[in-house]
Amino acid sequence: MVQAAGVRLLVVATVVGIHAQSADVEIVADRLKFPEGPLLVNGMIHWVEYAGNKLMQLKGGKKFALHSEEGCGHNGLQDIPDKKQLVLMCTDSSEVLFLDYSGKVLERYKHDDQGRPFTDGINDAVVAADGGVYVTGSGPWKDNPPIEGTVYYRAPGADAFTEVASRLGFPNGLVVAKGGKELVVSEMNTNRLLKFKIHGDGSLGNAYVFKRFSQLFSEDCAEHSEWLGADGMKTDSKGNIYAAHNMGGRVVKLSPKGELLKTYDVPTKALSNVEIDETNGYLYV
Repeated sequence: MVQAAGVRLLVVATVVGIHAQSADVEIVADRLKFPEGPLLVNGMIHWVEYAGNKLMQLKGGKKFALHSEEGCGHNGLQDIPDKKQLVLMCTDSSEVLFLDYSGKVLERYKHDDQGRPFTDGINDAVVAADGGVYVTGSGPWKDNPPIEGTVYYRAPGADAFTEVASRLGFPNGLVVAKGGKELVVSEMNTNRLLKFKIHGDGSLGNAYVFKRFSQLFSEDCAEHSEWLGADGMKTDSKGNIYAAHNMGGRVVKLSPKGELLKTYDVPTKALSNVEIDETNGYLYV
């Protein structure tokens, strides 16, 4: 059960405890170059550094680079435990990489199943229980970005990604919810979360608004607008959703129905992603 006693900052990981009424903050790694995508793999925290073009691991208190590739723009990171593989998003080159746990590239995707290049800004991913993989293509990272974000899906055993949603406002983090029946996607530039019904073949139904952060935190809207919104997300064992609220300086905990359960403040406004350590009661940001 995640009750938060502490937050571990990744400066990459800030660790916020999930058991206390107020989060204690511990810095577990610093001097990082735009950390993103904190992820626990076999009990060890991993992350990527967008500006450093690296996938990193913290082992025995020391930082190790598992993968480095100029021009990638490392971003989202997910685990496929059954295959002992990682899914890595390259934002700048708009690619999806599949790696083994040592960091070796096993597969690389640049196009969808129609031969079309991925939308600019491949951003984040989530792995469904059956091994299917959803990824977001946010569109260009610039002021007033066009509404051309996309969600792609690779079915288990498939050799290509298929476009399953389009014309989204900078889609970013995403989680599988409601026992695998729904996909929740953060639409960052509208400061809201969308939900889609997942069909049996992995395709998606129509989009519905799941939660408007602009209503939860209306006081933020006057100060930050364009990049104020939910970024990366994770779910706990009870189906609760934890969303990193970029430019809001908090992690937002929502029930499976979208009810606000708790917020965890962290000492930075720019907050890109979150990882949950339920065993030890921490959030990594």
